[in-house]
Amino acid sequence: MHSRSPSLQDPVGDRVVRTDLTDVEIAVLDRRLPAWMECSKDKKKANFEAVCEELRALPYVTALNRNQWDSRKKQYKT
Repeated sequence: MHSRSPSLQDPVGDRVVRTDLTDVEIAVLDRRLPAWMECSKDKKKANFEAVCEELRALPYVTALNRNQWDSRKKQYKT
């Protein structure tokens, strides 16, 4: 994007991040976000693994190969 080009922003003014996540994946992540925010640092890994297991069971995600899944997990973290 050109330095003078306007960036996409939501109504609050935060930058909008484009992903190729499905609406179902986003819904799962939104539903699990409060638990993520409340858990302590030492429980975050277990919490993330539980979210990934739930997401991995979705029909679209089960068809992904290893590289695609690794890329998807990076998107989940952000």
